[in-house]
Amino acid sequence: MFKKLLPLLNHDTYLWGSPIKKATCRFFSASSTAVEDSNSSNEKQDRKVLKVAIVGVPNAGKSTFINQIVGRNICAISRKVHTTRCCARAVINVDNTQLIFLDTPGVVSAKEGLKFRLEHSCLVDTENAMQEADVIGVLHDVSNQYTKFKLDPKILRLLYHYSQKHSFLILNKTDALKKRRDLLDCVRILTKQDDKSKHVQILNDDLNEISLQEMLSDEVGWAHFHDVFMVSGLTGDGVGDIQIYLTNLARPGQWIFSEELFTDQNEVKVIVDTIFSKLLDHVPYEVPYNVKIQIEYFDVADDGSISIIANLLARTERIRYFVVGEKGETIRKVAADAEQGLKQFYLNDVHIKLVVKKDSKFDSSKSSDEDDKEKLRRLS
Repeated sequence: MFKKLLPLLNHDTYLWGSPIKKATCRFFSASSTAVEDSNSSNEKQDRKVLKVAIVGVPNAGKSTFINQIVGRNICAISRKVHTTRCCARAVINVDNTQLIFLDTPGVVSAKEGLKFRLEHSCLVDTENAMQEADVIGVLHDVSNQYTKFKLDPKILRLLYHYSQKHSFLILNKTDALKKRRDLLDCVRILTKQDDKSKHVQILNDDLNEISLQEMLSDEVGWAHFHDVFMVSGLTGDGVGDIQIYLTNLARPGQWIFSEELFTDQNEVKVIVDTIFSKLLDHVPYEVPYNVKIQIEYFDVADDGSISIIANLLARTERIRYFVVGEKGETIRKVAADAEQGLKQFYLNDVHIKLVVKKDSKFDSSKSSDEDDKEKLRRLS
């Protein structure tokens, strides 16, 4: 397979990444896909489990926070909004307790969905996750000077609809606030400590959607959070306290995922999403959506290190130019950042080669993941 790739490297292609050792090709098998599993060890009566939905507006830091709390880069992250476009589950086992975090797309309106050409999953997955979860964590970015003292109305609407569920507030990026007073004001305002009576009335009213939106339009906080935490998703400060808190909230029950699994995402999707997120960081916003990513080669060496070759198929020559960059500078950065992200996913060395070329048969209606699954079927 490695030799098969060499003829592709002509004037229409560009290759960048770390040196890859020659090794036997191994495509992803069905066993690599994370699926809900039940085994004999799950029959232990002392085991506990908890599903936690982490919700917030786009770019609040939900994926970074989840990666910190589980200790792996399971959720793709970038500096651009709307990196997370569907719900993903990240799993960590703490002694006899399994915590399952539901990473959700940023809450958006239907109008925003049309503006950014977002998939239907971006509009519905957050609410579906809240419905599935035992506990809801609202992650709020306090570094944004325009919104730090106000919860988004769309978040408040969801909290109203799922007010019967245990919810807690996570103030993220607290290291960006210089004054402790600002943090205390955030807690006071966002939890409505000065006026809880109005919120009690809201919960007692059976409001239709229009009346609810009108009532919540002037609201800035939610009085029914059980607890408030202050964290820095970037450095991990305060994240350990939340893990302990959630472990104590876990309920007796069988584990949903087997011990060796830490996500419900298959490896193909994780790799593709990681490369895509790094493209978002380094090229104009529309460019990544005109590139199809295909995994051509995957190998695990004896020392556990991972070797990957991925094709980046650009819709046009202009898109290919943006991806490659001047003298290969852009694709060099994408490859380096993708390697680092996947190292933190596999907790082992990762070497990536990225092959960039124009694809005249580009079909944006067909996902890379579907192509890889078809390839698996042909090889089996």
